[in-house]
Amino acid sequence: MSDAIHLRRVLPFLTACTALTGSLVANFLLRQSGAQRTVELMVLSMPFTAALTVPMSAFLATLWVSRRLRAQSTARTMPRSLVGSVLIVSTGVAVATLALTAELVPRSNARLASVLAGHEVARGDRSMTLGELQAAARATRSVTPPASASAPSTLETSALRIREANYGIELHKKLVISASCIVLALAGLAIGWRLSQSGLAMMGVASAAVFAAFYASLMVAESLAEQLVVAPGIAMWAGTVIGLSVVAHSLRGASRWSAARA
Repeated sequence: MSDAIHLRRVLPFLTACTALTGSLVANFLLRQSGAQRTVELMVLSMPFTAALTVPMSAFLATLWVSRRLRAQSTARTMPRSLVGSVLIVSTGVAVATLALTAELVPRSNARLASVLAGHEVARGDRSMTLGELQAAARATRSVTPPASASAPSTLETSALRIREANYGIELHKKLVISASCIVLALAGLAIGWRLSQSGLAMMGVASAAVFAAFYASLMVAESLAEQLVVAPGIAMWAGTVIGLSVVAHSLRGASRWSAARA
């Protein structure tokens, strides 16, 4: 079964990734009314779109394959080798995604911003690599006065803190999106195993709920960090930690449910 999960995930993963990325890129191009150089825009929009769709594709591929494996399996409980196999594959996907978000996406975003503006534009937080984000955050921190009761925050100080927070948000977001490939793949395993006898409609509802929770957690975390309510690192990783806890509980529950059902 370990070999099966490695081999059978490839086609569903590629199919899901191609379909999701293609649809989001097409939607992006349609919103650029009157934009010239369509081919270049399409190429430049693919990296940041793929960074979002790869975790979703990892979930869908694992969901589909684990559902089929459960239907064909005579095992009373979920094999540990299956969980280990998913961890190995999803970790590889996570590493590739980190390389994508850390290096390729910032460079393509910088070029995309210039193409859309029609001239060279200054690089912002979304156009910086991990190293550049760390350096920018340190530089901003070095000129930001420390907060104290005797020295109330000025507009300039608040702007500096928000800028530093934005650098932190973008840095941790790249790491979180990469880690989400593992968390969502494990979620797909748990849901697919548990709902192996359910129809496609139920699987669709479960997938939509997972995606909505994932992206809502990112948006809420960004909002809280931008408003300086919570530190960027804590805000961005909270959803992943909670999600991993829920997934671990679901995997244990799926194993117990499988045994009872058998």
